[in-house]
Amino acid sequence: MDTKWNEHIEAEMQKPYFQKLREYVKSQQAIKQIYPDNNLIFNAFEQTPYYDLKVVILGGEPDNNGSAHGLAWSTTRQDIPDALFNIFKEVRKDVFPEFDNKDMVIHKSGNLTSWANQGVLLLNQVLTSEKGVKDSHKNKGWEEFCKNTIIALNSHPNRVVFMLWGKGACEYTELIDKKHLVLEGSHPSSYTAQNGFFGERFFTRSNEFVLKEYKKTRLPVKWHIH
Repeated sequence: MDTKWNEHIEAEMQKPYFQKLREYVKSQQAIKQIYPDNNLIFNAFEQTPYYDLKVVILGGEPDNNGSAHGLAWSTTRQDIPDALFNIFKEVRKDVFPEFDNKDMVIHKSGNLTSWANQGVLLLNQVLTSEKGVKDSHKNKGWEEFCKNTIIALNSHPNRVVFMLWGKGACEYTELIDKKHLVLEGSHPSSYTAQNGFFGERFFTRSNEFVLKEYKKTRLPVKWHIH
C-alpha cells in the first residue's frame, strides 16, 4: 500500500470510532468466520495506487459466502453473483455493443483486480461481514470510515469519477464537489437494475471523462476481463 493510503487509514485508526470498530471485528473473528481474511480487509487500497486513481465504485458489504477478497463487487468464486452478472451485462451493452448478440466472452472471471490495478478503487461501505449473515457488520463503524474516505477523496488531486449505485451509495453524493463526475444509478441487482442501472452508460461516460480531462496522460479503463 502506498504512503498516501497508509496516511489516511492510520489517521482513521487513531479515532475513537475506529478503535471501537477494530475491537468489535477482532472479537467476532475470535468466535465466528469473518470475511474477508484480515490481511485483505484493505485490499482495495493495496490494489489501486493513490495517484493512479481514476474511478471510485462504491459497493455495499463483502460477499459473506467466502469469496470476498477486499474489492467491492468482486468475487473469486466460479459462479458470478447476480449483481455482478448485471454489471457485466451493462459493460457488454455499453462498451462492446458489437458483441452484445454474439457468443464472444467479455468477462471470463468475476475477479475485478484488473479494474483495481487500472485505477478503479472498489470500495465497500462496510469492509467486513460474518459468514452467511447479511448486514452483520452494518452500523458498527465502517460507514464512518467510508464517509471519511469519500471526504478525503474529494480533495484528491485528480478529477475522479464516482459511480454510486443504490440508495445507500447515493447518499454520499453530497460529500463530492462538482469538479468530479458523479454517476448515480440504481443497485445492479435483478430487482432494481431495470430502474436506473441498465442503459445508463456508466462505463463509457467514465472513460469519456478520463479522456477529456487527461487526454493521453491517462488511459481509459479496459472494462473487459480475461
